[in-house]
Amino acid sequence: MSQPRLPGVSQLIATLTATMPGLLCGWREIAKFCRKSPRQCRAYVRFGLPVYRWGKNIYSHPGPILRWLAERERARRVRKGL
Repeated sequence: MSQPRLPGVSQLIATLTATMPGLLCGWREIAKFCRKSPRQCRAYVRFGLPVYRWGKNIYSHPGPILRWLAERERARRVRKGL
């Protein structure tokens, strides 16, 4: 008796994007949303940019990114005394 074949990662991500509107998949989409380069966004991960990895895929949602960007801007203004 053969076991049913499990869906691949790309199929699961396609299902996620269909059920979660606004989900950002890949560095290019995340960077476009942040108005930064993909390279800069990859560097921001060290500073807490909320992205999630699933195998080789990377994804995030706009809400946590907006909160992170707002907190980062607030901290920058506090450091500069603005």
